Amino acid sequence: MISKDTCNMIRYLMIETDFLVTEKFFGQEEAVVTCISEFAILEVIYFLKHGISIVFYYDTKYNIGNYWVSALTFRHPDFDYKGPAPIIPIAFLLHTNRSADSHEELFMVLKKEAKSINSSPNAFMRDREKGIEVARNKIFPFIKAAHWWLRYRIKAKHALQKMGAPKEDIKVFQDDILQLLR
Repeated sequence: MISKDTCNMIRYLMIETDFLVTEKFFGQEEAVVTCISEFAILEVIYFLKHGISIVFYYDTKYNIGNYWVSALTFRHPDFDYKGPAPIIPIAFLLHTNRSADSHEELFMVLKKEAKSINSSPNAFMRDREKGIEVARNKIFPFIKAAHWWLRYRIKAKHALQKMGAPKEDIKVFQDDILQLLR
């Protein structure tokens, strides 16, 4: 059940931040809260309208008790020539399950705020998690999926561990994968 404190925290976020915040509750058990940086959205719209490619990174990594936190970020293209570009947060999603419905809520708000994201041939999204993939295909059918090479490295490590490979061989194999994918 979603506590009264959680609901109050969500309302506080809506009032006190520079983020566009929406909330949606599904009965007593499910909630979806989106926090979208208006500045970051303007940056993304500018880049896409000027033909600059943007790769979005979207991941549901953070489990905080009964909630998941998903972060949508992008690498700022103005800094690529100086080394690794800074990661700019666009939006955060606080949700109680990892289903496609939760991710669709965030994508619907993004689509409303930044219409050019859906029609740009220069937008890519990295993450192949099932719920994210279903939501992306439904709400943003023109955003192409980009593979996240690190995930292949992680999956290879787990597969080799299952087969009983020695740690030294796993390390060599992972380094070889990294060299191949660069």
